[in-house]
Amino acid sequence: MKTYKANLSVISDRYGEMERRILGLLAESPQADRIRLPGGWDIQLMYLIKDGLLSVIRGNGGISIAGLPMHQEFVVTPAGRAFVDRWVRAEPVENVADDD
Repeated sequence: MKTYKANLSVISDRYGEMERRILGLLAESPQADRIRLPGGWDIQLMYLIKDGLLSVIRGNGGISIAGLPMHQEFVVTPAGRAFVDRWVRAEPVENVADDD
């Protein structure tokens, strides 16, 4: 129970609602390795990207309007998958923001 609460603290203190939903989706779908969202939503995933848990796939073609892509794809990094796997197993997840 202590590990669960500690992990909840790390995740809720660091990540916003959208980021927590993405982490939940990845926890429920271990085979998922990519996420496609409307263009410009990378700001909603800023800390997952900054912490190296997700990476933006650049230049995947498609339509752009005023330089903003219609869709953006994000790939789950090995660090991101390891983070989610530890969280699902109720193992301690490190606060990747400690280096800030």
